[in-house]
Amino acid sequence: MRKSLFFLSLFFFLTACQEDFIFTLVSTFNQQEVIDGNVYLNDEFLGFTINGNLSVKKDFLEPGIIIINGTYLGRTYENVFYLTNEDLVYYNVIDLELNLSTVVYYELIFLENITNNSVDGEVYLDEKYLGATNNGVLQVKRKELFSGEIYFQAKREEYIEEYYFDLNKSGLALDVMEFIVPKTEVFDARVINQRTIENEIFELVNEERKAEDLNELRWNEMVSYIARQYSEKLLVEGEGIYHTDSLGEGIGSRLKDAEIYYFVAGENLASMSVESRSFNLSEEIVALWMSSPGHRNIIIDRDNLFSDAGVGVACTIGSCIATLNVVSLKSDEETELRREWSSFYELYDTDLDFDHYSVPVNIKVSANKSFNVFVVPSENEWNKYLEDKSYETIESYTNRKTLDINVTAEPNWGIIISTREREWVVIKITIDYSQGYNNPLLEG
Repeated sequence: MRKSLFFLSLFFFLTACQEDFIFTLVSTFNQQEVIDGNVYLNDEFLGFTINGNLSVKKDFLEPGIIIINGTYLGRTYENVFYLTNEDLVYYNVIDLELNLSTVVYYELIFLENITNNSVDGEVYLDEKYLGATNNGVLQVKRKELFSGEIYFQAKREEYIEEYYFDLNKSGLALDVMEFIVPKTEVFDARVINQRTIENEIFELVNEERKAEDLNELRWNEMVSYIARQYSEKLLVEGEGIYHTDSLGEGIGSRLKDAEIYYFVAGENLASMSVESRSFNLSEEIVALWMSSPGHRNIIIDRDNLFSDAGVGVACTIGSCIATLNVVSLKSDEETELRREWSSFYELYDTDLDFDHYSVPVNIKVSANKSFNVFVVPSENEWNKYLEDKSYETIESYTNRKTLDINVTAEPNWGIIISTREREWVVIKITIDYSQGYNNPLLEG
């Protein structure tokens, strides 16, 4: 490509009686052509030329660096030169050269292939962020461009599309580069019944557990609400999927914030593109989890730790995010007791680091012979009971073979189980914290 050289002359008209200096920008390529631009002296803005002229009070001039920048033929230019004391004393004309190297910006233009409409988005070069386009155009300094791969995140209404382009030496020889972005039709996954997908995922998870002879999980609406809220949060943020948010909070913190008392919790996440209504989203998500050892272990927990589960799905244009939360809200125990024997079971273990909120709990006890149950405020009362001392009870149930009660436990609460039978009594105890957690409306 043939390059043209242009020359600028900067004239200083100095006279002993003149109060102003006049800067005149002239192209020596065409003496009749007017060149305008911003004029700076030592980083101080002197003014913008009008019809190629700028008058400046002589008190503002001193030796230093003069920068002139502006546009010429639609392209940005910048000139830097030195103004010396000798220039001010002995000369009234200083010549400057302007050529294509003074055009300091490339223009990257992104257009849609069918409509030729501009496309806006974020532009990267080999992972280096260059900036965001405005009406499809991004100006980039020459020194910031090099041969590599252009990565363009196109903003399409409510979703993002990604495109890659090669930038080579032949492209860098051009001041203006056009990148053609394909126009694609993306399925709006928001039309999918997301609650149906949640139920299908839950059923498929239980089928996988059943195939491994594990207990079926119970659907927990409150746990589902938490999962749904998190899927929606990830979707809005649009930064991928992650188990721990920017505040360092994971599934455990989210359960505690909802005042759910639990023993163990786990979480699976999935983000998946959806191309049409016929796409079997629930099967694809569960298959994806089952193909990953870590995610599979959440579903197939060999120790049968989990009792409840919830699924939350959130969709946007072209994709959906699914969250599976599994929690242990129930403990099953079996013990043998006889006269003068007893056991203590904690209802609210403060070592689990909860925030001392009241905990609704269901207690079921059954045995082949009679037993007694005492709800007490702490384990200290059991120690008094063992020493045959006076102890405090909150509720007492004696001479029972079955018991099914609901209590609202406070920190350190527990139950004492004993019997007056001479023979061994086989007692089964179930402590269930799922009661009261099926209201999907969180306070606050």
